[in-house]
Amino acid sequence: MNWNLLTIRGAPGVGKSSLAEALRRKLTKGAIIEVDRIREMHNQVNWWHPGLHRRSLRAAGDLAFCFVEQGACPVLVVDTFGGGKLWAFLKHLRGKSPGLRVLPIALHCSEAELRKRLQARADWQCNDWYVCRLLNEQIPRTGVSGELLLDVSDRTPEEVTAEILHHMESKDWADTFNGA
Repeated sequence: MNWNLLTIRGAPGVGKSSLAEALRRKLTKGAIIEVDRIREMHNQVNWWHPGLHRRSLRAAGDLAFCFVEQGACPVLVVDTFGGGKLWAFLKHLRGKSPGLRVLPIALHCSEAELRKRLQARADWQCNDWYVCRLLNEQIPRTGVSGELLLDVSDRTPEEVTAEILHHMESKDWADTFNGA
């Protein structure tokens, strides 16, 4: 199945970036866009400013669309996508290209696993237990239609990558999600 775009969402510490890197090794013609890197381009980064996050998501969407137009396939967009932002992001992209083939992926893990992963993070990375736990709990309840929800507790990025690649090759599943 030829996917144009994969979105990877989940709480900080759940393994989004590690998964994106594992997927990069298998999907060699694509590109990765980490929304946090776009947010960091602003002179004064305020991680809690919702307007800055929305503008960065829109810029990520525009960049993803440019990559797709230039033949990168698939483009992986990595973010928490909390608070309904994934739906708005996908709407923006579908407005640019209604035929875009998108595989939304959501990651979550057990509380114990999340705590372990947050403790292993660098000091500069988000590791606020309250915020990360809340986002992790919301992931299974706030998805978009057809989203691939994966529990990554006690799983390596390579194991999760294998499952995603299996879903990417499933024509029936892909046609159902993308309205074919």
